[in-house]
Amino acid sequence: MIRESDKIRFERVCRDILLADREREGIGTLNEKKLHTMLKFFVCDDKNCHEIKLEPFISDEPDGSSEETKPTKRPRNFVADVLCDCDIFEIQTGHLYPLKDKIQFYLEQTEYNVTIIHPLAVKKWVNYMSPTDGTVSRRVTSPKKEHPRDMLPELYSLIDFLGNRRLRVRALLFEVEEFRLQSGRRGRRSTTKYERIPTALLDMIDFNTPADYLDYIPEELTSPFTAAEFGKAAGYRGIDTYSALKVLVKMGLVREDGKKGRAAAYKIV
Repeated sequence: MIRESDKIRFERVCRDILLADREREGIGTLNEKKLHTMLKFFVCDDKNCHEIKLEPFISDEPDGSSEETKPTKRPRNFVADVLCDCDIFEIQTGHLYPLKDKIQFYLEQTEYNVTIIHPLAVKKWVNYMSPTDGTVSRRVTSPKKEHPRDMLPELYSLIDFLGNRRLRVRALLFEVEEFRLQSGRRGRRSTTKYERIPTALLDMIDFNTPADYLDYIPEELTSPFTAAEFGKAAGYRGIDTYSALKVLVKMGLVREDGKKGRAAAYKIV
């Protein structure tokens, strides 16, 4: 559930960053993408808390190994997007699977709480830009819209960490203006994604406790059911169906229940 104050604060963050970037000659001049930058400042407006390098925890207790047998590989360090007091915030605008090593490091080698922030474009307009002068030739409504249910297949890559009391996941639902650079050829296919700029924050949805996942089990689904029946009712296709189901199993909301015909059957707990 989102508060009106959160919407207003996000609008202020976006406005301030866009105005600052306009002085640097327009869209895309910062090293990192606008959406990522805006979300960092929305989470914490203190720039000193951004991009903090973390060292692995090293125990003072002897491990029983001699100097000759100790591993020579240097411990891996990670940079937290935001470190504010006792909380790490990771902003992931793309797929979640690249975060796996980072989240494991945070949970095993630090004592910080970890929150993953993942934006979803539930409304999107696409702007086609000239690669020479940056002018927009046309703006259309995109038929592709992300949905909160898309989080379940994404979370499968982090399934080993789901349920950890120090890990939280939050989806932010946006209206987005997407800018695409046109090539010299005709047609929408000959474009390159250039920038995504959110225009409004619509909602925030958490995926922390089993209760947070209940809305993604279709009401019309009756036990026992197959993966195919679940996918059809919930709006998943292909491997996303099985990934989402495994996440629901992990959260203790669904369990395997023998066979239905030749297919594995599942039961709502």
